Amino acid sequence: MADRAATGVEPRQPLILLSSLAQGGAERVTVSFGCELARRGLPVTVCTLTDRHDSALAGELAHAGVRRVDLGARRLADPRLVPRYLRLLSRHSIDLVHAHGQDAWILGAAARRLGHTPLVLTRHVLDEPDTNWREALRRRNALWAARCADRLVTPSSAASDRLAELTGVDPSRIAVVPNGIDLSNFDRPDLDRRRDELRRALDVEPGEPLVLVPAMLRRGKGHDVLIAAMPDVLRSAPRVRVLFAGSGEEGDALRRLAAPLGRSVTFLGPRRDMPELYAACDLVVLPSHAEVQPVSLIEAAAAGRPVVATRVGGTPDVVIDGLTGILVPPGDPEMLARAIVSVLADPQRAAAKGEAARRHARRHFSMSSFVDETLGIWRDAIDHVEALRT
Repeated sequence: MADRAATGVEPRQPLILLSSLAQGGAERVTVSFGCELARRGLPVTVCTLTDRHDSALAGELAHAGVRRVDLGARRLADPRLVPRYLRLLSRHSIDLVHAHGQDAWILGAAARRLGHTPLVLTRHVLDEPDTNWREALRRRNALWAARCADRLVTPSSAASDRLAELTGVDPSRIAVVPNGIDLSNFDRPDLDRRRDELRRALDVEPGEPLVLVPAMLRRGKGHDVLIAAMPDVLRSAPRVRVLFAGSGEEGDALRRLAAPLGRSVTFLGPRRDMPELYAACDLVVLPSHAEVQPVSLIEAAAAGRPVVATRVGGTPDVVIDGLTGILVPPGDPEMLARAIVSVLADPQRAAAKGEAARRHARRHFSMSSFVDETLGIWRDAIDHVEALRT
């Protein structure tokens, strides 16, 4: 997107509104963003609707000195939620809200209709689920919320196009700001040494290719497609090991599905040492059916690891097919297996893809650029509301 003028009014007391601090890609980027604002000396409050899904991200906020407030909601329809939230805005003199997540969108939009606090919404999904009436209702409310926002943000053009299609919002109102991460976390000098240590701790024998799948065990992430591809992979690379890093509601079903593969597939559960895991692996695989712009693949690129992923959503913004990795169609075990085998069969070319990925991440996905772009959008939102009031 075009550079934004720095003449707008800066928020003095911004609030970041999240549904929860679960261990997901969107939450990781948002928490890192809040921590970077604190390092820059901008006071920011992070507010969650519930703390029932807190992960290690809550500790990161505390360590950075970011004020966190939780509204204690047990359900979105709690009649006390909106008054509690409005009191929070008043008590802390909040002059801008940036909401992330379906429930946070709905709450933020409801409050925006009752007041003048500028509202920015970031969409981290292509589509919300609507398999039952509750999900369908929340989906409709989230799309209504988008039309109430002063500014809308998506991480990729694919997400921007989809949001405009669903809401009828003019695409020019939707800013595309690629996700940003702290690149230095994945390019530390000590990681090469830690690579061998962690491989031994994971019982990976010398010469065993190690594939990492950094994704929550949820529907749509494609773990089942990779498990279906494994017999073909093992025929060409019989010593390959696959690590699933993450937890989720599909965990038990996936473990049953992978049981015949024995030690070829290992479920690590949630991890707090992702930079070390990226350093330990030889290849990162993400076979999702849909993605907006996967943070895990930005991390893999920053760590200098080649990727095999599906050509969906904003993934091609992160993985340059043939240069930093290989993109395959979603839901195709045969093509997935072929791509994995081709990368593992040529370590020298795989290393070259990894280095190209590292350069791509440095150019396009730094946290510094992400913060600068977002602050420009905040200034735009404040200017927009001021113009409406005059």
